Amino acid sequence: MPTQRIDVIDGLRGLAILMVIYQHGYSIKAREVYTFFTGGYPWILGHAWMGVGIFFILSGFVLAMPFASGRSKLASSEDIRNFLRRRAKRLLPLFIFAAFVSYGFSMHAGAPQTRSLLLTLTTLTMFSKTNFFPLINGPFWSLAVEIWFSILCPFILAYMFRHNVVRALLAICLFSLVVRIAGTYFPFSNLQVNPVKDSVFGRLDDFAIGIAVAIAFVKGKLPKWGDMHAFAGICLILGTAVLWDSQLQMPKFATAFFNLGLQAGVVLIVVAALGSARFTQAVLSMWFLRLAGAMCFSLYCWHGLLIGPTMQANPLKFQSIVSFWSALVVISCFSYRFIEFPMKSAREIFFLKKVSPDSTASKLSET
Repeated sequence: MPTQRIDVIDGLRGLAILMVIYQHGYSIKAREVYTFFTGGYPWILGHAWMGVGIFFILSGFVLAMPFASGRSKLASSEDIRNFLRRRAKRLLPLFIFAAFVSYGFSMHAGAPQTRSLLLTLTTLTMFSKTNFFPLINGPFWSLAVEIWFSILCPFILAYMFRHNVVRALLAICLFSLVVRIAGTYFPFSNLQVNPVKDSVFGRLDDFAIGIAVAIAFVKGKLPKWGDMHAFAGICLILGTAVLWDSQLQMPKFATAFFNLGLQAGVVLIVVAALGSARFTQAVLSMWFLRLAGAMCFSLYCWHGLLIGPTMQANPLKFQSIVSFWSALVVISCFSYRFIEFPMKSAREIFFLKKVSPDSTASKLSET
């Protein structure tokens, strides 16, 4: 089955992975430089980690597309098993390979994290306070959430298809909001992300929103929003970052609602990009962004291992830039080509066929 892609969705995933890499490799230095030169507080510069939320929403969108279009079915237990087999084939080879390589890094450092490896491979890190950010590779926390969503996805899709989509979406959003409110009182070292608030149950609404947008897209019910709506979405995301900067002046439970701003912002951008936002479409359709989006799984797996203390201390130093990006690109290209898509040609996966949203509505398969 040939894979058809929506160029603007790949481009948005490309922006999301660049946000995450900036967060882990450059945000600390950027905040320090801003404060040094201005003497002011570095608003919004430390919250590009919200790119993970963008990934979650887009995952729901992409996984729902074949079912929303009727190209794939969830009519039987065999359909569910086939879906889970495809997701396992898509996610697990690189996930397992990268986990063992990460474990090798910990052994090389003289502190082998065997327990973390086992928790990572079983995705039980999501339920661990000490290993929620896996000690072998911290960014793997979101991959555990992604895998758990993949397990729940066919049941969520079936629930939404059998009931009114809006009512089902509201029920899921309310459930996740309650989980996040409870999670705000969970003591944890990280003020933004924790094992309760950001478990698959606390972030299930991200995926469900993506599913709902995909269903509306296929049915032709999305409004033809333009570039001003995309700009409004960007403003909502930036406003959410300001809220995170102000969280210490708010009640704890307030942070549970911050994700709503991110979700609304992403939906505005996605709907505008799938509609009539020509400038937004042109930006998101740039080849390098689309390729970064197509390769985001590989880029995500490796960037955390390659960002070390030396790079974080001097991320803008020429040597740091060359060594980090050359290593990241080479390793990611290798795993993208030979682990993620070993049966496809290099030309097919690196020189992506550009397609329009309208021509893809009934053709997109899981990627």
